Amino acid sequence: MDFQAIHDSLPLYVHGLGVTLELLLAALLAGGLCALPLAMLRSLPIAWLSRPVWAFTYVIRGTPLLVQLFLLYYGLAQFEAVRNSPAWPWLSSAWFCAIAAFAINTCAYTTEILHGAIKALPAGEIEAAKAMGMSRWVTFGRIVIPSALRGRCRPTATRWC
Repeated sequence: MDFQAIHDSLPLYVHGLGVTLELLLAALLAGGLCALPLAMLRSLPIAWLSRPVWAFTYVIRGTPLLVQLFLLYYGLAQFEAVRNSPAWPWLSSAWFCAIAAFAINTCAYTTEILHGAIKALPAGEIEAAKAMGMSRWVTFGRIVIPSALRGRCRPTATRWC
């Protein structure tokens, strides 16, 4: 085993770790910020608002991340309109495409996680908010979102936390 080669390459590994952490934080921040409003829309009973969000999460979660990366970086460059658009300086950057693909993927998965947490809320909490005269949006802001983000485990008859 050549320990000198490992020692010589160590700064490259440390730099790679830094780049990985930067990509991770940027994607988590962007994906997380987009996921909360989409989860709220996904939870609404209005079909023309919830169905497009469902379709988005279905498609993104159903395709491999590598395919999404290739489509963003190589696929969009195929179109002349994209290359002539003001967004081309960003779309031609591998860094931006990686963050965008990771953020879109994170957003789709987090949207479904939050949607499940919203749907798992006890009906009594929502009924209590309605009984107190809260509007739908006030109920979302004061009851539903904090409870869904908290992710507390509620024991049921079949399972314990």
